[in-house]
Amino acid sequence: LDRVHRGDVYDLFPGTFQTVEMVVGNPGTWLLHCHVDDHMHAGMETTYTIIERSSKGAGTGNKPSLKALMLSLLAAKLHR
Repeated sequence: LDRVHRGDVYDLFPGTFQTVEMVVGNPGTWLLHCHVDDHMHAGMETTYTIIERSSKGAGTGNKPSLKALMLSLLAAKLHR
């Protein structure tokens, strides 16, 4: 197989954050989580869904940051 590996793990120190840009290209439901077991058990994980664009001519400049995704997921979880 001719695949390119992309890093999708970011090591962070306590009290810090990292803003990353995510270019989506593979529709489906994906898991976003912390790799610290205690954090996962406390609920620091969620799923998000990437859907296919409805038309091929759609613009390519809209690349949401992971920070924006995390903030929207947190807001949705708080408003349950």
